[in-house]
Amino acid sequence: MALTDPELDLLREMLVDSPSDDVFLEVGEELVRRLRFAEAEQVLSDGVHLVAAGEPRRAKAMSLLARASLETGRYELTAVSLGEIDTDVRREPEHARIEMLWLERSGQLDPARTQARRLLEVDPDDLVAQGVLERLDMPPPDPRLRAADPFYTVARVEKYVDVGRMDRAARVLRRVQLASMGDSHAVARLEQRLRQLTAEAAGARDDLSEELTDPGLISELPDLDAGELLPTVLPALAVPTPKVGSPLEPSDEDFEDEQLTDPAGVDPDVVEADFESTEILVATTADRGRTPSTAPTVVPASDGPASSLARDRRKRRSLLRR
Repeated sequence: MALTDPELDLLREMLVDSPSDDVFLEVGEELVRRLRFAEAEQVLSDGVHLVAAGEPRRAKAMSLLARASLETGRYELTAVSLGEIDTDVRREPEHARIEMLWLERSGQLDPARTQARRLLEVDPDDLVAQGVLERLDMPPPDPRLRAADPFYTVARVEKYVDVGRMDRAARVLRRVQLASMGDSHAVARLEQRLRQLTAEAAGARDDLSEELTDPGLISELPDLDAGELLPTVLPALAVPTPKVGSPLEPSDEDFEDEQLTDPAGVDPDVVEADFESTEILVATTADRGRTPSTAPTVVPASDGPASSLARDRRKRRSLLRR
């Protein structure tokens, strides 16, 4: 008997305050009838421990839990629930239908086909079994179907299957299915193939890569020796051999600089002209009323004849002024 909304709300409040086997069974059955499978699965999985194994209500609870978990995609929980109930096609055809759908959706296509044929032997008008056989007998998806990325096609999916990468094949097929939403027949074929690949990929390793690299986009390296591989693949890193000169042999430029800065080659008249210019500048600054700078002028020490001649000239000029 169907429950009204106030009755269902009241029973759910009672289930929170004082859970019992009668209440959770009634709430779970009503939620399944309303196709609210996620809520039904939560209620039934939380309350199934309230019913002891072997009781008739236990079988009813597991049957409801199998139906709810099948619709939510929790196929492991469905398998556990089906293991506690009778799935014979003659005694419990409803349980047999749930098992048939679980086999199909979990990718076990051959056992699902066998179960459908058994149901049709008992009831040739079984619409659920007929629908399963129609989906199983559909031709494979068109290999030319492609995703938004043109490199991801159904043909490439089968190439991944051939090399044993079921995880990558299923991932590419999902992208193709997303791009083919406008064609219902193509989507049905892709979904059927995806179920099979998902079941085959259950035990396969997953590389956890976010993007799939197209094998056709990777250029193959030439067959070269180890010594020839680096300059061929990375020509920008081929650095020429540096040429190191002898530090004891000065260049022509260094020799010219030494000639220009040699104190022995300084003209005495040039030195005298420099001193005279300095004296004129100091006198002009004093006449203008400004105090000349008293900071000493640092002159590089030199023992050459030009330095001695300059000092003698300065001494004679100083005596003449006095």
